[in-house]
Amino acid sequence: MKLILVALLASTAMASKAVPLSPTNWKALNTSVTLSGNGVNPGTKLSAFYYDLEGKRMKHVYPNGKQSVYRYDQTDPGESWSRAYVWTTGKEATCCYVNLCTGGPCHQGEQSRMAKVAVDKRATDDGPSGASNEAYHHTMKLFGQGSVQEWLVDRNTSAVVSWTSNVTIKKIWASSVSLYGGLVIGNLTVEDFAYPRMCTTNMCEQHEVRQTLAL
Repeated sequence: MKLILVALLASTAMASKAVPLSPTNWKALNTSVTLSGNGVNPGTKLSAFYYDLEGKRMKHVYPNGKQSVYRYDQTDPGESWSRAYVWTTGKEATCCYVNLCTGGPCHQGEQSRMAKVAVDKRATDDGPSGASNEAYHHTMKLFGQGSVQEWLVDRNTSAVVSWTSNVTIKKIWASSVSLYGGLVIGNLTVEDFAYPRMCTTNMCEQHEVRQTLAL
């Protein structure tokens, strides 16, 4: 159930009028992701976050030297899911991989999708927020499930600077608040998402799997 909630938090809803087209290649040097609720492991993580939607790649670099690279652009023969690779700088020999799928163990057709950091196409424009941002929101309810998503967008760059997602499934709820600071738009290449080759031979322990799939 926790993995289902995390997937819903990262998913995009449907929308009703034109919204700004957000950049698809950028990094946020000061990112925070806060999870709360009875359906997830609560807490806040700080990182530098690298994002390349067209290349289907993401990366977190944490203050303690830990890194996690998500390579949705790659699959192994016979598998429909991709992998994330986790290691700590200076300890590359301990690198391991996480299968990116909605269940465990993975099965064909259960692969996770890369989260799209952008305003949903059916979102409502709520007007200016502060000196340079525009606010949007979208609400969806269906068969006992519901989600409310809110975005703040920099009017100069169209980049999302804040994304809040609240999801409920009956009595279970979860909230995710992502703040993207220190934005640098463009110029990321595949080299920014490289990982040690020994990562491909060692599967991560369960605590690493849970932490990686939650972000």
